[in-house]
Amino acid sequence: NLGMGLHPGWAIEGAIGSHHKIDPSYLSPHVNMAARLEAATKQYGVPILLSDSFVEILTPAVRQRCLAIDTVMVKGSNVPTTLYTVKANFDRYDSHLNDSDPSGALDKRRDMRHATECAGGHISFSDYPYLDELDEHPDLTCTPWMDDGDSIEMLGAFEEAYRLYRAGDFKRSMAVLESRVDPTFGPAVALLGYMQSNPGPTRMFQNGGFVRELTEK
Repeated sequence: NLGMGLHPGWAIEGAIGSHHKIDPSYLSPHVNMAARLEAATKQYGVPILLSDSFVEILTPAVRQRCLAIDTVMVKGSNVPTTLYTVKANFDRYDSHLNDSDPSGALDKRRDMRHATECAGGHISFSDYPYLDELDEHPDLTCTPWMDDGDSIEMLGAFEEAYRLYRAGDFKRSMAVLESRVDPTFGPAVALLGYMQSNPGPTRMFQNGGFVRELTEK
């Protein structure tokens, strides 16, 4: 499994090593933040974690596909960071490609790859002049977004539980998670595990709500 942490900022690039082996390295507080988000993907059971700084620079259409799942204080920082993931069920991606395709997305995917071959080599799909990449990009149109009725209801319940969690009402938050959210949904599992081990908030009302320490580094 591949985990990705996304955070914007600057970095210093340099080569480290010896005359036997040299590797590029990237150093900055922002690189550290991205690395800690990547490590935390395992903790939250999601393949992608986005910082609030990253979500703020997304377009409104893309931002709507992001879900806030926790607010934390990462090691080395004294500023709370809200963590987001993407509203997509990536576990279903491979099987989704083999399902019936009434929208024609798979045919479009094959057509564009054929066009790429005819162009004389691999061209990134990002090089195409899309009018709306979310609706036209082959990989995005084949992504199993959590936009069906059951998923929308479940995500709404998670958002309610997350608001209660941020308000420090662990008891009601756990009740919502246990009764109305898919028990295999990674962010719900992470929040439940934390609240079950910590019967009350330990660091309250920074930046408008409960903030917990993120131990991953």
